[in-house]
Amino acid sequence: MSVYISIISSCNNNCSYCFRESEYEKEGSILEFDEVMKIFNWSMGSPRMGISGGEPTLHPDVYRICEESTKRFNTIFYSNLTCKTSLLSQLKSLNMAWLVNANVRDELFDNFESNMHYLNKMQNPQGTAFGITLTSNLEEDIGYIKKLIRLGKTYPRAVNYYRIALATPCHDKEFKLKNFDKSILEFYKMLDAENQYNIPVVYDCCINSCQLSNKVMLKILQDRRTDAFKHRCSMSRVDILSDRRLAFCASQPYEIFEDLKDYRMFADWFEAYNAIGQIVGNYMTKYQYFCKQVKNCTNKNCPGACFALTANLVKEEQKKPQVVQKWHKLRKDLFDFI
Repeated sequence: MSVYISIISSCNNNCSYCFRESEYEKEGSILEFDEVMKIFNWSMGSPRMGISGGEPTLHPDVYRICEESTKRFNTIFYSNLTCKTSLLSQLKSLNMAWLVNANVRDELFDNFESNMHYLNKMQNPQGTAFGITLTSNLEEDIGYIKKLIRLGKTYPRAVNYYRIALATPCHDKEFKLKNFDKSILEFYKMLDAENQYNIPVVYDCCINSCQLSNKVMLKILQDRRTDAFKHRCSMSRVDILSDRRLAFCASQPYEIFEDLKDYRMFADWFEAYNAIGQIVGNYMTKYQYFCKQVKNCTNKNCPGACFALTANLVKEEQKKPQVVQKWHKLRKDLFDFI
């Protein structure tokens, strides 16, 4: 179980797939340093703290926040790596795992590239994952994949992991499943063409994997580069957004948490975690929350995908235990990015 804090809503990137677009439209949505310290106290006992945004390096106190976080928690830092190199050098002195978004728009890429040169000179003992979010637009995805693989070839000391995520089907405020098979197959085809067999692949946001066929899922699971694939959603996080709202996982439609307008409604993060679990459970029951790949499912207006595979996997566990055991084994990951 973990707490993730969006310390600022502003972002200098413009990702086409972004599921927090509604946050970026808000002017001045920021958690001040003193407020973040209160949240840290509220979160004591959480084994991990995620620092994200928006783009967290735009926060004027980002270094102090991360410094204090590493004193209290195992910390993972989410960034698009377009900050000034001087700030990057400060942040890299802290004991944090990094997850870097490589879907950087062209206008920012020169800055991104200079920071890659810097990172390649010093390895991060906590590990750095460079990742992309696929959109199911094959042309766009291929461009992202090529950029990601080039980073791994050019900066082998900096790129410890490739991280692949699938765009949530809820980000357009309406549920629409997509098919990511072609994008995933192109990813492996390009990896093989470049003889990249030594960089592990971590799959993030796998709760959206109902957008992959069983055939492609098995290819992922059987590939020796697959280092982590968390197939079940384990209700393991509490998100505090930059306007104090509470949520669980940005892939969830925000309206189901509309009553959780302030984290201070709860005595601590664990009390909030239990409340969120109850809300999600009621939501699943109300909408008969099952994946459309489940045989004979009649729910034609499924409102989301995040928890769908749990119910399906329970059934599959009875029918195909050897495949499910493979999933369980792969969940014993070195870095748990979800």
